[in-house]
Amino acid sequence: MFRKSIPKITRSVQLVGRPLARSSQAPLVRRPYSTYHRFNQARYKPWYENPTSIKLLGGVVVFGAGVYFTHLERTPITNRRQFILLSRAYENKLGEEQYQQILQEFRGKLLPDNHPTVLRVKRVMKPIIEQSETLGLFDCQWRVHVVHDPTQPPNAFVLPGGKVFIMSNILSLCGNDDGLATVLSHETAHQVARHSGERLSATPLYMALGIIMYGLTGSDFFNRFLMTSLLELPASRTQESEADYIGLMMMARACFDPREAPRLWQRMVAYEQGQLGPERSKWASTFGTDTPESQSPSRGFKVPEFLSTHPSSENRVARITSWLEEAHHQRMLCHCDENMGSMASSFFELRDRIW
Repeated sequence: MFRKSIPKITRSVQLVGRPLARSSQAPLVRRPYSTYHRFNQARYKPWYENPTSIKLLGGVVVFGAGVYFTHLERTPITNRRQFILLSRAYENKLGEEQYQQILQEFRGKLLPDNHPTVLRVKRVMKPIIEQSETLGLFDCQWRVHVVHDPTQPPNAFVLPGGKVFIMSNILSLCGNDDGLATVLSHETAHQVARHSGERLSATPLYMALGIIMYGLTGSDFFNRFLMTSLLELPASRTQESEADYIGLMMMARACFDPREAPRLWQRMVAYEQGQLGPERSKWASTFGTDTPESQSPSRGFKVPEFLSTHPSSENRVARITSWLEEAHHQRMLCHCDENMGSMASSFFELRDRIW
């Protein structure tokens, strides 16, 4: 039975195989539905030829311009226009958070509130605070701290909300109360002009511009260099120069001698250059000889001003000197000499009564 079925199977295979053989010999015919077409053969249109992209870009520009122009403010005294996106209450909240972090960082290094150095700084700071309030710096809970840490560079700063920190090793550089008032009024002027809020408000603008520039150039390092050198650093130097001017007017109105301001920066120039003459040992002991700054062989090297966040001390001296006449006029308007004269006469009267 198996042998009889063999011819049938063979015949079936032949019948089935013939069409296959014929089809293999026939020429290939390309069917329309199987023809390959390149995806999106239409000409690519750039974004500026796309109506949807133009509308989207226009909406973003209009919205950004509305936000920008509705958040412009004027700085006190200089009357400079600045973009402030944050409220002062939010600035004070951020300052309080940073204040707690700094207290933890300098734990055990803060002089007590009844220390003579702290009392001196508070005494000098009091009229400066009064002047800052006349310029709109309200709702501040003022606290003054003196940090005694020789390893820290000479520095001072004021946080949003009125938290003052000053390194003890800057006091010898300040010299007298007028020099100390120069430093404190400068740092307070940063908060009067809301420079902290201005820097934070500019961050989203820098980020958006960085994304646009990256899309054009594709180089993150090059874009970062341009953003820093052309926008961020000039803005920082503008704020520092503005704080010099506002601070000089504040200390003059607070009845301090503004002529001490350029002298302070001249001493700062000498400290930066490491040319302190016969008083070198005194300055070294004040600032700490074991600090990396004093031991560095390149201590006299100065970063070019266009790559620095601060103006050079030489330029500061020249600018502040040119502002002294105006500062002296502000001091006269506050009748500081008359007040000092009445205080001196009261002192001599009290002395005569005692003796």
